[in-house]
Amino acid sequence: MPPKKIPFYKRRGGQKGAASTPPESVQGEISFTLTDEHAAAMKVTDSYVIKCLPDYRRRVMRFIKFLKDHYSTGPNNLYDQLVFELTPDDLKDETRHYHKATHDLRYNLIPSEIVHAFLSGELQYKDKKNKTEYSNDHKRKYHDALLYCSQFADEENGPVTATYKVEMKSYLDSLEKQSAAARSNGKMDERDADPWCFTLFMLICTWAVETGNIFVWAFLVLQWSIMGRCCNVDAIGLHNFKAENDSVVFCLDTNKKDQKGEKVTEKHCYANPLKPVISLFLVLGVYLSLFQSKFKKKKDGTSSDKLFRAKGRDGSSSNTYCKSLRKMLAKKWEIVWAHSIRMGHFNPHGTRKGAAVHVTTATMEPPPIPSVLLRGEWSMGKVIEVYWRYSQLGDTYLGRCLAGLFPDQPQFGILPPHFTVGSDNPYVKEGMRACFGVILDNFGHCGCEGALLLFLASIVYHSDEGGFLMETIANNPNHPFMDIPILSNKELLKNLRDVVTTDPTPLIMVEATGVPQTVKLQDRLREFSDEIREFRKEFEDLKLSLPDMMKNAVDEKIKEAGQVSPGMVIERLDEVSKVVTTEMSKQFDCRFQALEDRLDGMYGLSGAGRSDEFAAVQGGEVQDVVQRPEAHLYKSYSYQDPFASATKRHLTDWDVPETFSFPSPTPLLESAWKAWLIGYPHLRHKNGDTITATPVRPLRLLKHGRLPSKVKKKYDNSWKVMLDLMEEEVHDEIKNKPVNEIDTAFLDSTFARAMVGVSRKYPQFEEKKTWKIGTCSKEIKTSNAKAKKRKADALANSTLV
Repeated sequence: MPPKKIPFYKRRGGQKGAASTPPESVQGEISFTLTDEHAAAMKVTDSYVIKCLPDYRRRVMRFIKFLKDHYSTGPNNLYDQLVFELTPDDLKDETRHYHKATHDLRYNLIPSEIVHAFLSGELQYKDKKNKTEYSNDHKRKYHDALLYCSQFADEENGPVTATYKVEMKSYLDSLEKQSAAARSNGKMDERDADPWCFTLFMLICTWAVETGNIFVWAFLVLQWSIMGRCCNVDAIGLHNFKAENDSVVFCLDTNKKDQKGEKVTEKHCYANPLKPVISLFLVLGVYLSLFQSKFKKKKDGTSSDKLFRAKGRDGSSSNTYCKSLRKMLAKKWEIVWAHSIRMGHFNPHGTRKGAAVHVTTATMEPPPIPSVLLRGEWSMGKVIEVYWRYSQLGDTYLGRCLAGLFPDQPQFGILPPHFTVGSDNPYVKEGMRACFGVILDNFGHCGCEGALLLFLASIVYHSDEGGFLMETIANNPNHPFMDIPILSNKELLKNLRDVVTTDPTPLIMVEATGVPQTVKLQDRLREFSDEIREFRKEFEDLKLSLPDMMKNAVDEKIKEAGQVSPGMVIERLDEVSKVVTTEMSKQFDCRFQALEDRLDGMYGLSGAGRSDEFAAVQGGEVQDVVQRPEAHLYKSYSYQDPFASATKRHLTDWDVPETFSFPSPTPLLESAWKAWLIGYPHLRHKNGDTITATPVRPLRLLKHGRLPSKVKKKYDNSWKVMLDLMEEEVHDEIKNKPVNEIDTAFLDSTFARAMVGVSRKYPQFEEKKTWKIGTCSKEIKTSNAKAKKRKADALANSTLV
């Protein structure tokens, strides 16, 4: 570390205590003296140093004690040559950072040999009886203390010499090899923290909730989520986080190696609605709602936005957390040790290590290593840090993994609980005031309101009967969760539950971030697998119902003929058998061909991208085979139509799901055209906690005999009339157009051309392109009826004539 440049007001006169008087300066021929106020301000600025300086001063004092005990008499009296006592003026000089030290060293006179003797002799054994040595890190910190404290010495006493640094470098290399040998023999006193596995992290969070220790719960989950040190979490305030899409972004003011805050990075954190005990949004929502009073203004009008610090003191919350954590685990040590934690190596710092181990080993496709290093604020080397500094996309993926969402399992891209209405909704406003009113009054300007809105949504989402919060209260009626303000207002809670969801919400939260393409492909493959299972089930049901179908066919024949003969029975059975086998074969061919096409579409294969399915060899040349849009996989649904006529009650195979109904209010013509060409591929149905994909094929491909009666009636009367006419005008353009290639430009161009053609036949549409689809169809039917009547009248008149 290069020597620190000593400010001129410390150097003038070269005497101790000189900084206690206003400094003078000479710049060319201009002489001036700083005012007391400005000199004091300069001292305050210069007093900002690394936070471990008090520990360094304590280590220097131990080295001084070593000199006094062993080298203070006779010809080896180094103590008097190297050590001097600090004067009251020295101790008052805030720029020297003496803290509780009483003596200091003449660093520029220290011979390297005496430091060698101190580290190899005095600090060799922690336990001489058992020959247990101190760790190499413990010894090295004494050398670091001498180097760093020497920078604050005046010109007469410091810093250390260049010769000292060179000699110490080779010695420290040898010391490290000695420590490695001791470690291999089991004679090293190591206190490094073992990483916590994810299961242990979950267990400790569960214990914190069970014991009602909300402070430990919140501190622990936040430390895991940002992959930080305890001191990082200690310093977090309301100004350090904000909402961004479906995440909450944390950005620290400083870190251990960047006290200036120049290289701090954003950390995207996510909710986990599937595991509420570690869901950060729920945890912070509960904590802030229970302890919002700590953000009230004091009598002097000041207040602190720090989440955990008691009265805003540095390190107060991290110390409290460490003590509370050990106290909570006092009777759980055997369980802790069973999770690969060595005795004596359990430490809160293991949370940070465990988070890093979890995200890099819990999946075969871990987040990018640079994103992991930047989130943990580990060095990557100067060159790499310059070019790989920005890694937001990788950090979003990393944030989801840290939230306890596994890329190899379903619902990795689940959205956080959020409101389907804006923050101006009266119920949302009331809930925000109840849970975070004090924070909004005093720190609403910090930009944390969006994050608090997500926290409130998580509280509401997990507050239903049988949910996490209510179940915890049921197990312990005196639990702190009872004091969550919103839980006592049942009417407000009911109204808020109606507007909270984890489904995509237009204009509010549309798509999940941090989900890699490979994970999306896995989700689609799971959908395909479910569809195949469903089809197999339908096929098995069909085989079971086949005898009844045969019996019904014979019964119908008997009713028609009034009598029956063996030939008639055989004839009827053949007819039904052909119908059934043809339909089954058709469904098999359609579904599996479509499944094949859809799988290829996922990977972007088309034309010559397939050797045998999409290409045909003719005359030695490979020619592309045109893909039919009807080959796309369209799911069919099995249920009975309760409104079907008696003759169609046996039908169970439909093109639309049982819950489907056309949009209400009736959409505009342009929106209807989009559904005509694309359908509703993203339609979802929620049944309890289960969300099922229920896509609907392009409406132009709906088969008339495969629509339930109510849907069929509206389809025929309000949709098909107008859209059939439009399709006739652009039939050649759309007949061979794959659905997955239809984009906005194609929809706009075909709509415009179709309307030009329709307007030639029905001029009223030239200026009425913004009509709703139902109005358009009604207008066409009315015009057709009038035209038919005019034609009939004309025919009648001609007949009379």
